[in-house]
Amino acid sequence: MDRLKGFWPFLGYTLGLFVALRLLHVAVPVLHPELHRGPYRVARIEETPPQLGFSPWVPYYRPQRLGLRPSEITITQQPAPRIVIAWQGDSFLRLTEQRGAPRPLPPHSRPLTSRPGAYWWRDKETLHAALQANDLWIAVETDLPERDFQRVVDTLRPFEELR
Repeated sequence: MDRLKGFWPFLGYTLGLFVALRLLHVAVPVLHPELHRGPYRVARIEETPPQLGFSPWVPYYRPQRLGLRPSEITITQQPAPRIVIAWQGDSFLRLTEQRGAPRPLPPHSRPLTSRPGAYWWRDKETLHAALQANDLWIAVETDLPERDFQRVVDTLRPFEELR
C-alpha cells in the first residue's frame, strides 16, 4: 500500500510540470514573435509583412491552372527571414524569397533578357529563375510552359503594390 502513496504525488507533479511546460511553449511565441523560428504556415499573404519585415513579391500574372490562391505559405524566421509561397493546381509555382546572399547559380543558367540581374535554367521538366529585387533574392520554380514562366517572372511585384 505504501507504493501507491508515492505514485499519486509523482503523477500529480509530472502532470503539473507537463502543463507548465506546455503553457510556456505556447506563450513564448505569442509574447515574443521574433523568437519563433519556424517554419510555420500562414493562411494569407496579407499576414506576412509584419512577421517577415518585408513585403513578399508575387506575380501579377498567374495562369488559371495554378489555382486561385496559394496552396501553402510557409515562413521561417531564422537564420534570416524567408518565405515560400506555393500554388498547386494542374501545374505548380513555388516562390522562395529571403534577404541575404544568393544561392549559387548552376553553370548552365542563362540571363533573362527581360529582367536585368535575373537568370533562368531548366532542370528536366522544371523551369527555375533566380533574381534580385531590392534587398531580396527570389527563386522561382515551376512546370508551366516557358511563355507562362517568362510572364510570371516579368510580373513579379511586391504584394503591397498589387493591393
